[in-house]
Amino acid sequence: MKYDDEDLLLLTPGPVELHPRNSQALSSPVRYHREKSFLDDLMFVTQSVSKLEGTDNLTVPITGSGTAAMDAAVSSMVRRSSKVISFINGVFSERLYNISRYYSDSVTPYYKEWGKAITREDVRSALEDKEYDFVTIVHNETSTGVLNPMDEIMEEINKRGLISIVDGVTSVGGDRVEVDKWGIDAMITASQKCLGGPPGMSFVTLSDRALSLIKKIDRGQSYYVDVRNYIKDGKIDIPFTTATPLVIALKEAINMIYEEGLDRRISRHRLMGKAVRSGAQAMGLDLLAERGYESNTVTAIKIPEKADQVVSQGKRYGVLFAGGQGKLAGTILRIGHMNIIGEREVLTGISVLDAVLTELGIEHSAGSGTLAAQQEFSMLASE
Repeated sequence: MKYDDEDLLLLTPGPVELHPRNSQALSSPVRYHREKSFLDDLMFVTQSVSKLEGTDNLTVPITGSGTAAMDAAVSSMVRRSSKVISFINGVFSERLYNISRYYSDSVTPYYKEWGKAITREDVRSALEDKEYDFVTIVHNETSTGVLNPMDEIMEEINKRGLISIVDGVTSVGGDRVEVDKWGIDAMITASQKCLGGPPGMSFVTLSDRALSLIKKIDRGQSYYVDVRNYIKDGKIDIPFTTATPLVIALKEAINMIYEEGLDRRISRHRLMGKAVRSGAQAMGLDLLAERGYESNTVTAIKIPEKADQVVSQGKRYGVLFAGGQGKLAGTILRIGHMNIIGEREVLTGISVLDAVLTELGIEHSAGSGTLAAQQEFSMLASE
């Protein structure tokens, strides 16, 4: 059988595989974006995003990808005179840095080797005897499969009173996020990752401190993504046409999160991540992420020189993996295990990876990966 682009199992780190319920919701009649029933649905979505982030803070919806929400968070608060420090250990943390440079004349990068985590010690060292107004950082770095320890990081940031802008695009809805407990001022996420919706919607959740700062400034440095345009009398207001079908589909996805239960969902994501890592390592493959800081929603596997060929060959079996980005292009394979990915999809992905490695003559322990992943699932079933 020849698979085409409409018949691929998505094991990419977003957009994610959609449940048929999401697809059905997406095909429902178009709604008017100012009609009360739609606004009620939008309110359900934004309040749910806040809840999944462990807060009651106001969440602003933006029609656009996660980058639009990054742009919104930075441009709505940062001034040309603001001093910003950006912690960079992958493509998306680097993107936050580059966005910050559009709006501030003083942005300091703190570089960490891609594949390594930003640690408490890194933050303490970078901030020692320095004065900054804002900090940007990514919680789960999608490009490298690294989960930064935000609880420890935020302790150091909050000691110094910086306003934090955090990318949670591949953690919110799939891993533990505690905006209130950690003290995050602006949390960014998007529809097409762990939330389980189609791409095209993103969100910025703002603390009271962030909202207070925003009120003191007449306007942001952008127009479309200035969060001021989306807030009226402390509540969400819709200034422009919203992607109503995406909101309706995302509402259904969030209903599914509630049905599963957030704690169970997080546990499932962690199990899938462990199974993928065990499968890869059993085949003799090396992981990119520093041990102890591995992402629970996406795994990056080192396949020097032939990673792109593995992606291409995987499509022949009806499975789509993702390659590397930026300076990791052509050197790593990324497997997404978020949203509705479960045992069936992980075992399929690992077995297809095994077959492709064999075809390409890449040295590995054939047959070991699927067994190792299966053993992770068996241990859960026996508990």
